[in-house]
Amino acid sequence: MIHKHLTTLAMARSGHNFVIQNILSWQKDREIYIHHNLESISPKDLTPNHLQHGGKRVIIYRDFKNWLASLITMSYRNRATRDLNDIPTYLKKVVPKYFDIIQEIKHPQYFPNAVPIYYDEFFLSREYRKKMCEELGDEYSEEMIDHVPRNGHGSSFDGRELDGHGSKMSVLNRHEQILASPQKDLYLKTLKEYGQI
Repeated sequence: MIHKHLTTLAMARSGHNFVIQNILSWQKDREIYIHHNLESISPKDLTPNHLQHGGKRVIIYRDFKNWLASLITMSYRNRATRDLNDIPTYLKKVVPKYFDIIQEIKHPQYFPNAVPIYYDEFFLSREYRKKMCEELGDEYSEEMIDHVPRNGHGSSFDGRELDGHGSKMSVLNRHEQILASPQKDLYLKTLKEYGQI
């Protein structure tokens, strides 16, 4: 059995667990990935220890408005257990890291030789997934396309209710769904603060 290293860099709620589970399902015969997940770390805060494994690197990102809607929704869902009672303060710590990752994609510096994967397109397009698979040198499969990962407590909006039918989730419309929720005002305030409206 051949072991290969896969290191992924992404923000929480970026859809990265969905992307990762699909990449891991693309392993060729007689190969297995050892996965290293770097979650919600600014690229500029990466250390040599984070980058020691070599192998393949993937940086995963999501449309900002959908990502923010999912982040706020999950933060409110989990605040009793994650001590996130002050969600606005939490957002001030986390949101800048999102833009650090986008900057790293545009101008690679701290996470070199990484394949960028845009979650929205990955979810939507089989051709895009096949292209990413080819770029990583793997063998394409849709075995996990409808599976909702347990990691990250499932979808921010749906949990794991649509497990087995994950491709039917409205992940590209979270920015609209949050406007009908109690978190609407915080969402719009945060968008404005970061120049997104």
